[in-house]
Amino acid sequence: MSKKQWQTWADLLTKQAHALYFTWHDPRSPKLVKVLAFVTLAYLFSPIDLIPDVIPVLGLVDDLLLIPALCWLVIKLVPDAIWQENLSRAQSQTIKLEFAWMRMVIIAIWLLLAGLIGMSIWSFFS
Repeated sequence: MSKKQWQTWADLLTKQAHALYFTWHDPRSPKLVKVLAFVTLAYLFSPIDLIPDVIPVLGLVDDLLLIPALCWLVIKLVPDAIWQENLSRAQSQTIKLEFAWMRMVIIAIWLLLAGLIGMSIWSFFS
């Protein structure tokens, strides 16, 4: 892919992320869609990846595959009229994403998971 194609793809993903934000806050969105939109946004803005970016190639593959796959899933599950409305809102409005509280929730979830894994390993070797 050329640099221009990558930039176009990144711009599309940015618009979709903004539309996901509006979909997450839209009261007409089904609960499953809201949960998936939240998970997608949380993973997108999380400083912690499933596969760390320092691992060559694999670290970027999860970002290049997982985030677009989650976006695609949300788009398929949300009613088309709601998605189109939120997509047009995302293109016309700039939003100020303030996810400080989301960062704390994400860190708490990761710490909880690390604690559960640590306890499982401890009990396995005890």
